[in-house]
Amino acid sequence: MANLVDLQEEVVRIIQDPSYNSRVIRTKLNQAITDLCAGVPVIWPDGDQTMLQPMPLLFTIGTVDTTSNAYATLPTSFQRDVVFVASENGYEVTLYEHFQDLARNFPLLDMSGSVVGCAVMGTKLYYQGIPSSTDTLTVHYYATPTDMDADSDSPEGIPARFQRTLVVYETCLKIFEEIYEEDSDQHPVVQSYEKKRMAELISLDSSINVNKGSVIFKCR
Repeated sequence: MANLVDLQEEVVRIIQDPSYNSRVIRTKLNQAITDLCAGVPVIWPDGDQTMLQPMPLLFTIGTVDTTSNAYATLPTSFQRDVVFVASENGYEVTLYEHFQDLARNFPLLDMSGSVVGCAVMGTKLYYQGIPSSTDTLTVHYYATPTDMDADSDSPEGIPARFQRTLVVYETCLKIFEEIYEEDSDQHPVVQSYEKKRMAELISLDSSINVNKGSVIFKCR
């Protein structure tokens, strides 16, 4: 498993640019990990485009207390993909894929009673009905990875196999895009790391699921 020092040294070796000091590189490494875990497009050899699946290592179970409103704030660690919600009274709450689906069934969002349906919008969980007393809902979701800080820290959520490759490629690509934005002679360098990054994204997504994720763009 790679640690922060390992990754920083690898980025320094590749970019060969002293203007990027250790503080900047560490910030970019952490941002790369956050971006990857949030979900980035994966372009498959057949041209289909999907979103990178959530990292299983970041699966988290938390709680949300209902309020007198039709919504409550999700846990601060929430990053993406609420996948299950249950009432403290022992039953599963219907989780709508989109907020619009919840609003279509409950247009005024003012139904009182037990929580029977919910949907995520932003960092809030909207629900119907609105119980007269607090219902502590159990929520399954994927958390934001914790930034690396100590030299011995490793990328949270990213499988060890992809830490020295994908995380480094993602970081270097962003840096090369900054360095060579107006230097067309160096665009092949950027393109090379785009290909390296995409190959690792495909490998990572394939390792999470036997079948690739839902197609968000299909090549004709």
